[in-house]
Amino acid sequence: MGNSARILILVEDRRRDGLAMMLLARTLEAIGNNSVYLSNRRTHKDLYKIVSPHVTVLPHPYALGKNVEDAEALAKKSTLILLQTEGLLHSKSDLPTVLACVHPENTNPTVKERRQYTRLFTKALMWGRYQAQICEEEGYFTKDQISVVGGVRTDLLHSEIRDPDHATKYVGFTGRFSVINMHDNRSCFNVIDGLMEKRGRKYDITREPEDFIWSVYAYARLMMIILEKSVVKKGFKAICRPHPFENFKKYKYFLKKYGENNLIIDQPQNSIGEFLSSAAIVIAPNSSVILESIISETPVITLHSIIKERLSDHVNLKQLNLPSNNWAWHPNTVEEAMELIDSAMNGVLPVMASEDGYYDYIKERFDLPREKPAILSAAEEINSVACYEAKKQDGLMRPPKYLRTKLSLHFFENYARKRAIRLLGGMGLWRDGADPVVYNASLLEPWARIEQKRLNRYWKRFAKFANIEES
Repeated sequence: MGNSARILILVEDRRRDGLAMMLLARTLEAIGNNSVYLSNRRTHKDLYKIVSPHVTVLPHPYALGKNVEDAEALAKKSTLILLQTEGLLHSKSDLPTVLACVHPENTNPTVKERRQYTRLFTKALMWGRYQAQICEEEGYFTKDQISVVGGVRTDLLHSEIRDPDHATKYVGFTGRFSVINMHDNRSCFNVIDGLMEKRGRKYDITREPEDFIWSVYAYARLMMIILEKSVVKKGFKAICRPHPFENFKKYKYFLKKYGENNLIIDQPQNSIGEFLSSAAIVIAPNSSVILESIISETPVITLHSIIKERLSDHVNLKQLNLPSNNWAWHPNTVEEAMELIDSAMNGVLPVMASEDGYYDYIKERFDLPREKPAILSAAEEINSVACYEAKKQDGLMRPPKYLRTKLSLHFFENYARKRAIRLLGGMGLWRDGADPVVYNASLLEPWARIEQKRLNRYWKRFAKFANIEES
């Protein structure tokens, strides 16, 4: 029998966690929550007012608003839970970036300013013990606030959950070129101005915005050389996965150049697990995809060593010495890279160049291996808080009238569909004749592109893997 708690989950619309969040919503329903709602940045405020949730789940503390007063007002009306869905914490210095506690417009906030936001959360669900320890030591959260549940995205990397390996294997390429290929079509002047905001406007001869932009162009050129050799010279098929903040349309250039039979552009709504299922090897500039590839037992090549001497003139190479690079393959020339690709396409390349320290690292950062999936652990934590809050609040207040009548709920579903269609059309994502997914009477326009059949397919595999029975 279901409980009366209302749960609202904010999903980052251009991030890679959409499918994981929808599986989390299905899991919450399966363990007895009848009212689970998904929102995004555009619809969150509307849904918050309409639903009056007992519990609100947010991916970043700054999602509370631009100022503390707005955040405190939100916390008074709903119990807040932080579910960090993006950003791997490699070291303590990464914490301000990974755990963006205040709105990005507030540059260089102090720990005290960050704590004004983080104190409002009843629970902070962390990826692993390392992140939990650093957050506690730095004063971001207290020990009572923190629970380690693993990374919900990493569940999609498990072989029993992701799509079965494809018969045709591809050479996988991941983009990290948003600074020169912005999703919102900003000009180079906007990009340089934004980088100067972060790095300072006093000119210094080294480590300036133009250095960072140079390195991105260098990686892009190198990727294009390897792509050309893979498709044209070797006859391999390729799949490209842009970064979530890139303009996907610009990648159509490669489709025109090589043809749709030779190259696939991975879509933003697809999970990283789907991409890795089709790849025999992945070429990655520098990204969390390196670790995700290895976790899913897919070899990965980084490009630093090929342009190391020139790269050192523009980028602090120490910043590239991430632990994940210890386990990736590092060719020193394009020819060596092609030899590694050959081996991978023939199925003889080991997943890792070295295993030293790998298993300890993923245990600390991802809490892997786990006894139960991270999505299920997160759902149980959220459910526990929601049940408590529902019992406490239901004696004081009744749900809004439109959530107590079938007629009004039906009206709400129609309202949600119409709003989703209108917003999708404005974003250029609406196709005539398509029916946007309106999941449990919520506004889901960014995820209308996630087909219900694919979600159901994943859910069947996940429920079996997690040993979940629908209540």
